[in-house]
Amino acid sequence: MQDCASATPVPSCAMPFPAITAALSESNPAEATLLAALDHFGCQTGTVHLLRDGVLRLAAHVNIPAPLLPIIETVPIGKGIAGLAAERREAVSLCNLQTDTSGQARPAAKITGMEGSLAVPMLVNGDLRGVLGIAKSTAYDWSDAEKSALLVIGEALGKPIAYTTLTLEQAEQGMKARGMPDWLVAHLIAMARAGAGGAFSKENTQPIRDIVGRAPITIRQFVQDYRAALG
Repeated sequence: MQDCASATPVPSCAMPFPAITAALSESNPAEATLLAALDHFGCQTGTVHLLRDGVLRLAAHVNIPAPLLPIIETVPIGKGIAGLAAERREAVSLCNLQTDTSGQARPAAKITGMEGSLAVPMLVNGDLRGVLGIAKSTAYDWSDAEKSALLVIGEALGKPIAYTTLTLEQAEQGMKARGMPDWLVAHLIAMARAGAGGAFSKENTQPIRDIVGRAPITIRQFVQDYRAALG
């Protein structure tokens, strides 16, 4: 069995990572912060789940195999390392996901091909907001400092974001004030106006029919058809 690599100490403080601080301000902070965290910790795969209606729902993912997505779309509290991190309100790590026999990870998780895995709860003032998970392609022994650092990132990502409703006119003025080119402003406003009018309310699946020669299948049907392969 492959030995776990030694962890490199990571200083723990309020928010020591400028790239992650910047990512938190992006329009899609979950995805941007996940990408920044993966880069910082030298990981290749990761997920962000947010707590919704008592379960964890997938909000962002990087390098997750397509067959696994329907399985991790919704994660019950207490199931898998993400669910356990949420239930225990603490970091849950595995040195090697592929050889682990603790039963903490769901069997299908091995599809990722990842080994050193770490999931932390996103806690804000003690309240669970979600779970942030990262993984390496090699066996790895996560240090307490690294776990603490990822917990800090998870806390920052879990803080609520205030959304303000703008009229199209206000949005247009704001984009122009930020120096966005007129053609892009016009395009975005046209798309927003079309969407508000219901232009995107019905999905067009005809291209799929034209390419594969049949109607698209649902996620439920996909999982049923490939259940054996998904473990």
